[in-house]
Amino acid sequence: MTYLVFSDLDGTLLDHHSYSFTPALPALRFLALRGIPVIPVSSKTRAEIAPLLRALNLDSPFIVENGAAVFLPATDLTTGEQANLARQGDYFVQAFAPQLSYWQAVLSDLKLRFPDCLLPMSTISIERLMNYTGLDRPQAERARQREYSDPCLWLGNALQLSELTEFCRPMAIEVVRGGRFVHFLKGSDKGKALLWLQSFIQNRDPSRAITSIALGDGANDSAMLEVADLAVQVRSASHDYPELTRTSVYRTQQLGPAGWNEAILHLL
Repeated sequence: MTYLVFSDLDGTLLDHHSYSFTPALPALRFLALRGIPVIPVSSKTRAEIAPLLRALNLDSPFIVENGAAVFLPATDLTTGEQANLARQGDYFVQAFAPQLSYWQAVLSDLKLRFPDCLLPMSTISIERLMNYTGLDRPQAERARQREYSDPCLWLGNALQLSELTEFCRPMAIEVVRGGRFVHFLKGSDKGKALLWLQSFIQNRDPSRAITSIALGDGANDSAMLEVADLAVQVRSASHDYPELTRTSVYRTQQLGPAGWNEAILHLL
């Protein structure tokens, strides 16, 4: 049996406030010793995740911007596998979402229809982004390097958010709340990206049995938790466990990376 661990970052593997993964170190070492890859699946950008992989001592693929694209290390791919993928620096990429320019046009229109409700990340000053997220300046600058999305601070009320969601539906745009931002998705989500990458890895050895484990804390993680073989909802201090249609799910008692550690050691 081969396991693949697909993990959200903020509020899951990383502490919501400090961004520390220290409480998860025992489980990370456990997985490393057994050669089980940890695959980040995050709303974060490529610019944010790449240095984090080095800090975590991971060399795995990763999924950015809520499932918008899968990045695979170039050194890990055969010539045949590279053929149908786009090259970006040290990675080959399978993209599912529109480029940033599409979202900037959409959000410009939405801001007119929902005045004083949306504040796209691309328009927020670095200082305000630092204050809101707790990121330092280099981290905040990397968070602004969006390629497939432009998350928004939500300044409206719950009724307006519901109206926004309904307004976007005919455009095939999904509105999803994350830990700090409202995200807009079109043709992509964390679940679709998980399934694509799991299939890509399975095709390398069709006879090998693969079991996927997905861990997340927010509503934007629900799509991957629904499709993974094993699902983990990590407890959050800021909100209840999001509703899932599946009934087989492990819900942690501990918060954030401590809950991540709890779940991995419990399941494996």
